[in-house]
Amino acid sequence: MSGDSTGGLTPPGDGPGSGCAETDCADAAEQLQEYLSGELDSETIGAIEAHIHRCGPCLDAYDFHSALRKVVASKCAESMPGDLRSRLVGMLDQAASNPE
Repeated sequence: MSGDSTGGLTPPGDGPGSGCAETDCADAAEQLQEYLSGELDSETIGAIEAHIHRCGPCLDAYDFHSALRKVVASKCAESMPGDLRSRLVGMLDQAASNPE
């Protein structure tokens, strides 16, 4: 998979899935992150879900990014060791009180 400047994905594989227009795949890929974040209106969500259900490459992209978001979320949920947190807070406080 390759990225583009909008953060969307080029669908994997040999192009659009069976019966899909290439522009449908491009639209779905461009809006995939917003879809996964729940940032889209219900009409757009319905259109993306319908496309994903009929397009294998876009379903693969959805599955990959959905799993990736779960891994990132689980790693970000781990807490920072107390001593590291204290040092970091101290450094931030010092930087805030001594602006350059």
